[in-house]
Amino acid sequence: DAILISKDDKYMMIDTGEEDLGDEILKYFKNNNITKLEYLIITHFDKDHVGSASKIIDNIEIGEVLQSNYPKDSVYYTNYINSLDKRNITAKTIENNYDISLNDVEITVNGPTTIYDSNESNNSSLIVMMKYNNNSFLFMGDSQNARINDFLSINNETYDFLKVPYHGNYLKRVEEVLDSKKIKYAVITCSSTEGGESDTIDLLNI
Repeated sequence: DAILISKDDKYMMIDTGEEDLGDEILKYFKNNNITKLEYLIITHFDKDHVGSASKIIDNIEIGEVLQSNYPKDSVYYTNYINSLDKRNITAKTIENNYDISLNDVEITVNGPTTIYDSNESNNSSLIVMMKYNNNSFLFMGDSQNARINDFLSINNETYDFLKVPYHGNYLKRVEEVLDSKKIKYAVITCSSTEGGESDTIDLLNI
């Protein structure tokens, strides 16, 4: 996952992909005259979400870094922390809801309030909600069933767009997300040419 949100001259990034994506991201920034991210959101610390974070932090001005509450013992996490230290940036660990904006785009970042007993890293994912005019977006990181269940219990909003959680791997609770949130459009971030598990595709095709 590496998702860039732009509104006029302001930019926000949700996750940074794997380590080898860093040069490609920086090339895109250079070609599009992007010199600052208002926000860098690291939903959780798996390598396919935080892998390029250190390179981006080292090379781009960042207004604020938002992170989840579950550190991970990995070289990618260590590199991320070291880069924050070098740039004298203190990341904000998100619990409950944290409201920010990107020009006139309204954004709420939801963090878990607990450490889960299973799939700790994925279930620690930050969930990002975004509204612009009459359009609403929901980015669920790699949230799995327990995290999704907790989120659904406190969120009654509906959304037009869903970044399908956990790269399209089948999750029982995704069907409830699709139904209760009245999703119109769904995107799967997945390295497979098939694009997610067949059971998930079946849900999306209903």
